[in-house]
Amino acid sequence: MKAIYDEFTNDATLVAALTGGMYGIRANPKVSTPYCVYDLVGNSPSWTFAKAVESGRIQFSIFADTDTVLFDCGKKLMALYDFGSLTMASYSNVGLVRENNLTLYAEGYYQYVIDYRMMIYAT
Repeated sequence: MKAIYDEFTNDATLVAALTGGMYGIRANPKVSTPYCVYDLVGNSPSWTFAKAVESGRIQFSIFADTDTVLFDCGKKLMALYDFGSLTMASYSNVGLVRENNLTLYAEGYYQYVIDYRMMIYAT
């Protein structure tokens, strides 16, 4: 989760677009849009002949007042994380592949849900 947030803070374009910030698991209800929440929604361990492998599913949810802002933020998030590589101690390779996108409208806000498969290889 820290590596995902670190990638966000190192990308000035996405930081500027998500003026409300990015939060792990939940955001303060008083935060202004647009903002993003991310969470680990599933993971499963596996093994190869030589290394342990873990596959996790990370879900980003962007919230905005308009669909134009929503899709602009989504485009910038995908530019950063699509086929991205995260830096994590004790792991040789952590890669992200986008799997699913979904848009919603509820309670006056637009939501863009973007899921990634994260592959983690132990060193």
